Amino acid sequence: MKYLLPTSKEWQNIFDNLSKKEKILFIVFFLCAWTVGTFILIRIDKYYSMRVPTDGGYITEGIVGTPRFINPLLSISDADRDLTRIIYAGLMKSDGKGGLEPQLAERYEISKDGLLYTFYLRKNLYWHDNERLTADDVVYTINLAKNPTIRSPRLANWEGIAVEASGDYEIRFTLKKPFAPFLENTTIGIMPKHIWEKVSPEEFSLSQFNTHPVGSGPFQINTVNKNADGGITSYELKRFKRYLPSPAYLYGITFKIFQSEDELVKAVENRDIETATVEHAKIPKTSAIIEFKMPRVVGVFFNQDAAPILRDGILRDALVRAVDRSRIIREAEDGNAIPTSLPIPPGTFSYASTLESLARDVDGAREILKKASYEDTDSDGILEKNSKKNKQKKL
Repeated sequence: MKYLLPTSKEWQNIFDNLSKKEKILFIVFFLCAWTVGTFILIRIDKYYSMRVPTDGGYITEGIVGTPRFINPLLSISDADRDLTRIIYAGLMKSDGKGGLEPQLAERYEISKDGLLYTFYLRKNLYWHDNERLTADDVVYTINLAKNPTIRSPRLANWEGIAVEASGDYEIRFTLKKPFAPFLENTTIGIMPKHIWEKVSPEEFSLSQFNTHPVGSGPFQINTVNKNADGGITSYELKRFKRYLPSPAYLYGITFKIFQSEDELVKAVENRDIETATVEHAKIPKTSAIIEFKMPRVVGVFFNQDAAPILRDGILRDALVRAVDRSRIIREAEDGNAIPTSLPIPPGTFSYASTLESLARDVDGAREILKKASYEDTDSDGILEKNSKKNKQKKL
């Protein structure tokens, strides 16, 4: 036996034969059923489906300051670093979760004693000018970083580390002592030897390739726009088709350059740009805010040369115990920071939560100082300590 649903014409006939009261009830029932069904579908979509961005599209971002060194060895400013990160690629890169994952490297091995790191490059790696990228480029980049004439801010990361290539795809780093955060060093962008070997170390910071770079990262320079005076106003980047795996979603990114944060904020308000990093207090009310953790530490360092009294370890211990990190974050950073007592920030590679000590203990700090003979002898609210020569040292 077959059961068939009524056709639209049959539904019309059924509806026409209903009384006025029955028609009202039918419409009310239909609307209720439609509303409940829609609600159920929305809930199902929320809990059992995943929204995935569509591949493609372009985005315009604003940055403050004209980039001068789009160069992994020289980049200092935020504008330099923003462009360097996506134009160049390193052996390793951030995984966005506080860890690291291979980028140009296919895999790596660490010796049991922690002194030898061996990296194996992916096959078929290319520069944006379609030249092949090999282990020689890696060795060349690290040796450049170690060259004091270059004056790279990354010099300290590579001092005392030997690097050598074995064939086109294998690189070995030899350390003098085990250093757990070493993998972080290998996120440095690799530079093309066939381009930079023609530039002397003395002319390194003056090369045109600092503003018109050739890298191997997910995006490459498409157009550099300039004003009538020759100043760069924007960089248009396009997806590098030979970068593997292919960079997700975006086909291109345009970086518009502004000379002040006020100009940048105005561009956001006028919708001249779509994204920007802006001081929290200046964010336009109509903007959507995306918050993410930055791997940087703002800290207090004890200058024992300027203030010899700080050479006292007991005093430094008491000061650390007395610091109100929550108040500093609340008042100085508008609440946009995470407290830490370590030089490696939470959520980043090599952070050790077991070493974290955040408890504030003012009473304990006072007790420590009292036992160490720090006293307010003249009642001016400042502690003093008698030295061996019977001279008071004020805090």
